[in-house]
Amino acid sequence: MLFRALPPRPKRAQAQYSKPLFSRKIVCGACGQGLMRQKARRVYYRCTEKHGPLAEQCSAVRIYEDDLTSAVLTQLRGHMAESARSSDERNTVECGSSLKAQITALEQQIEKQWSAKSDAFVKWNSGMISKSAYEDVCANKRLEIQHLEHKAEQLKGLLTSGLHTESRGPEQLTGPGGTVELSRRMVDTLVETVHVFEGGRVEVKWKSQNKSGAVSAAFTEGVPRLM
Repeated sequence: MLFRALPPRPKRAQAQYSKPLFSRKIVCGACGQGLMRQKARRVYYRCTEKHGPLAEQCSAVRIYEDDLTSAVLTQLRGHMAESARSSDERNTVECGSSLKAQITALEQQIEKQWSAKSDAFVKWNSGMISKSAYEDVCANKRLEIQHLEHKAEQLKGLLTSGLHTESRGPEQLTGPGGTVELSRRMVDTLVETVHVFEGGRVEVKWKSQNKSGAVSAAFTEGVPRLM
């Protein structure tokens, strides 16, 4: 009796799973325990610690997810602006040092050209070279000095304009329409932990490779409290 092999079952497509924005990132500012995400008409986070000396404080640690997102995004803009200002300052210092070195080198070359003219005058005055040879040297050195002085003035202009360049502000770090949407990728890349305290105060600890250790700001106004 012959048996036909059954065709292989088609593989079930894996369900797409997307992590909540602050999964494994948000902790209680009182006890340090991870906050529980509560699904409701308006999603919120709360600390579930009910025992220990901090239980009373923990019970007051709650925040709506949209308020949390807004708070973190606001702090992110400030963090980015601070990083941009620091970068601008470093670039200005480095560029300024390079320009000053170039200007000094040009001024030294100019001084050498003046010395060469003086030497030519001494030689002509002592009869070592003819008047026409002396005049040729003077004409050549004059042109060289003018060229070097022009280059030095250009570099001085760049140095002055560079020192007065304004740093980028937070408004220059926004996307089209002046808004930036916080993404899970941004949170994973930039954020170490988000600490939430009583009253909706939020502190963000940034990852060390992203410049500062901990950048914090209190959000005590305009943050509705859960009752």
